[in-house]
Amino acid sequence: MTSKPDIFFRLSLWLAILCGFVRVDAQQNGEPTKVTFNTLAWDSAIKGLYFLDGEKRVNVNIPNGAPSSTYEAPSDTPLIFYRDTGQVDKDGNPIGAALGSVDLSSATKPLLLIFFEQPKAGSTFRIVPIVNEARENTSEIYQLHNISSHDIIAKFNDQNITLKTNKPLTIPAPTVDKPSFGVMMAIQMDAKNSGDWQMVYKAFWPYRKGRSSLVFISDQEGQKDQINVRRFYVPTQEI
Repeated sequence: MTSKPDIFFRLSLWLAILCGFVRVDAQQNGEPTKVTFNTLAWDSAIKGLYFLDGEKRVNVNIPNGAPSSTYEAPSDTPLIFYRDTGQVDKDGNPIGAALGSVDLSSATKPLLLIFFEQPKAGSTFRIVPIVNEARENTSEIYQLHNISSHDIIAKFNDQNITLKTNKPLTIPAPTVDKPSFGVMMAIQMDAKNSGDWQMVYKAFWPYRKGRSSLVFISDQEGQKDQINVRRFYVPTQEI
């Protein structure tokens, strides 16, 4: 006679195997998981790109002033952006040149894809995916993305912050009763030898209630010890 523990063990094993078959069957027969994203060009607007969703071609225009409308793409393969070459294959289909790709497989939230043109690499694009927290936040925030090669110390009005390279940081919008506030940033000239910090950015930023901001800091091309700062304002999500 089979004991109760043996029966429970066999039942659990059978259920685990069955669930495994169900998961495999769902992956084989179901649609791939989709990821939603917006696009934004770092320099100037980009036109004429497209990507493939299965056999469907999706045309993409990438604005510079504010994030684009929302797109959707499968996450099971790298997302590749193409531009027409003006040539066709043996079946008469347009041949596209791959100009940039990004891996979306680990994305769990809508992304904002930042496009950096790389003229020295044949006008291809470096694509940096970020989670746009400002899009869903109900209070004014500044979402800071240091994609430069420098660690940065900064002062936002009366807030002192540290921005590690490739580490995003979100802070509350400064509390001010004026139309603008001061921002200063400094980098360490020789981090390996604990070099001095040098001020590389100083400006007054406008403040408007009801607006959050996406701030991106990159290296300045051709200038090793300088940074380039861009900010984009987005409406604060209403409750």
